[in-house]
Amino acid sequence: MLEVSAAAKAALLPVANLPARRLRAGQTGNRAADRNYDAAAEHFRAVQAQRPTDVQVALRHIYALCLAGRTDAAQAVADSFPERARLVGLRAYWAFVALRFHLSPPGSAPSAP
Repeated sequence: MLEVSAAAKAALLPVANLPARRLRAGQTGNRAADRNYDAAAEHFRAVQAQRPTDVQVALRHIYALCLAGRTDAAQAVADSFPERARLVGLRAYWAFVALRFHLSPPGSAPSAP
């Protein structure tokens, strides 16, 4: 089972998970600014180094890099994944990252922005 550090979990929690009570009180602030996506990406890089063929770790690593604004690094991680067929098979994921971050599935032509 994938173990995720508390720092990585906190970095990847969406703003939508704020308690409704805080939302009603207007205390949303800029919660996205509190996230440390670089730390999350580093965490998943370290885990991926230990488990290089774990698809779920790779997907989280790619997503954390995207959220950190490091899409070139995210594309490099995707392209260097040793079992591309397993990674590419997740079409909904790649449709999302292509639309949101302009990434391409490993081994395919780049998406147009």
